[in-house]
Amino acid sequence: DRNLALIDELYARDCAFYYPAAPLGVQGSDALDELRNALAFFHGAFSDFRFEIEEQVAEGSTVVLRWTIRGTHDGKLLSPLGEIPPTGKQVCLQGFSQLRFRENMIVEHRSYFDRWGLLQQIDALPNSRAVR
Repeated sequence: DRNLALIDELYARDCAFYYPAAPLGVQGSDALDELRNALAFFHGAFSDFRFEIEEQVAEGSTVVLRWTIRGTHDGKLLSPLGEIPPTGKQVCLQGFSQLRFRENMIVEHRSYFDRWGLLQQIDALPNSRAVR
């Protein structure tokens, strides 16, 4: 489901969000906006974006997810290298997310994935074609 309004139902207003584009984290309402923007960004760059949870482990108030995202790069992608036009290439991105809960709401979300590997899959790195 691409209903970004669910973020307000799942995340506490004082949550913290960490991911490769914001490694130092974003807190509070800025974190909710950052999360919405990150998801909208992926959905825009990969319109057939599919998210699959491969493994889930929970202990206490923490849940760790190992996930895979698959999709076709059919929209512009913003990256550390600048804007990358659609390539039509299929991508498979694997990562981990750690979620910490308080009173059934997410108060901390940390996601880790290989964004350079993603750029390599769409031939956006200067030497990505030579590596294959």
